Amino acid sequence: MDDFNLRSNLEEEAPLFLPDSLGELRDHIQRLRDEIMASLPADQLDHSQIQNLVEDLPRLTEQELTDLGHKDSLCPICLTPYLAILAEEEMALAMDSPAHPVEELGITRLSNPWQCGHVFCRRDISKWIREAHDSCPLCRRLLVKPETTTQAPRPENDAAPASPVELDALERQIGFHIDLLRSQINHVRSPESRTGRTAQPHIEEEDSRSAFSGMYS
Repeated sequence: MDDFNLRSNLEEEAPLFLPDSLGELRDHIQRLRDEIMASLPADQLDHSQIQNLVEDLPRLTEQELTDLGHKDSLCPICLTPYLAILAEEEMALAMDSPAHPVEELGITRLSNPWQCGHVFCRRDISKWIREAHDSCPLCRRLLVKPETTTQAPRPENDAAPASPVELDALERQIGFHIDLLRSQINHVRSPESRTGRTAQPHIEEEDSRSAFSGMYS
């Protein structure tokens, strides 16, 4: 199937998913995301590469996040708002015994010159790296310098990774539903949604902070 027909099919099929709640919409996005992430090979890094990558992850402040244009964005892996993650980090650092390791708290960015610059929560991208993935989960750009990448041979009975066309299709679906998620979050926060002056389709409002916290724990 060529790219035009693939895109047309996605545009026809994606709106058929009409979630009843923000939680259902997030679950659908995560299922699509999991399909992509499962198709990317792991075990591509050795122990020292993993340690160096994790230790090199910067810790972003709210101002740095704002400067990057991501203050109102969600982590593309767990779909938790970055501001909620920063609030969690601030509360955890004020505690004597944080619930999670300090190095997994907060927001980070793939900021080395050879990296893509994508932003993630530290917990999720650290887990991704520790699974020995050698590329960004969003764009598949290498995390390490190309000449330092080591690839373990894939067992013969391992399933081949999804083709680029299949991955592009999934990524378009994820993009569509993330846009829908953002619009619905903005909708339930807006004054108009509480006065009934909007014609947008209604999705049941949840306590977004507690829902995101539950996903993130």
